[in-house]
Amino acid sequence: MMANPTAIGDKIEIGHYPQGADGEILPLRWLVLAVREGCALLVADKMIECMPYHAPSGNVTWESSSLRAWLNGDFFNSSFTDAEKAVIQPISLANPDNARYDIPGGVSTKDRVFLLSLPEMEEFFTFGIDRKVYATPYAVRAKTPGLADKSASAWWLRSPGGSGGHAATVHYIGGVSGYGNAVSDSHIAVRPALWMKLS
Repeated sequence: MMANPTAIGDKIEIGHYPQGADGEILPLRWLVLAVREGCALLVADKMIECMPYHAPSGNVTWESSSLRAWLNGDFFNSSFTDAEKAVIQPISLANPDNARYDIPGGVSTKDRVFLLSLPEMEEFFTFGIDRKVYATPYAVRAKTPGLADKSASAWWLRSPGGSGGHAATVHYIGGVSGYGNAVSDSHIAVRPALWMKLS
């Protein structure tokens, strides 16, 4: 783990995940989005998986989504050492409504790993080109056979979309879809975020 990132735009390695074409487990790289009160907000610099926001399909909020359960369960437990887990901060997250479509975002949650919300994404990524995210070779070969190598992908936000059965997304070219995709869409990328305590 690289220590003491201090500047927005820095890259840091924390955690490990299958990323190579043959499933090699490699360090996860993260982009520093903010540094506040001794902690850094990190977002993965590549898509690590493609999976539904929620399975089975149906109306859902971030609180009860299967993707939230996976990020804070299997992903967190298997991808980080005990020392790394100790510096990943549980954070209270507001889950605002989608005002344009009058869709509730649900109650606040406490998470160690999460997705950015629509307001957070707009705060930290000013330009569409900065929102583009690319697949790891593992994600392409093992999880997303429809994507070409090094292809950009759409990625999930935790905010609700245009109905209770949709979640907001960022387009593969960097635009934003407030209406989003059906929560059961298995071709949307997962780009996790977390707050890490700086030593």
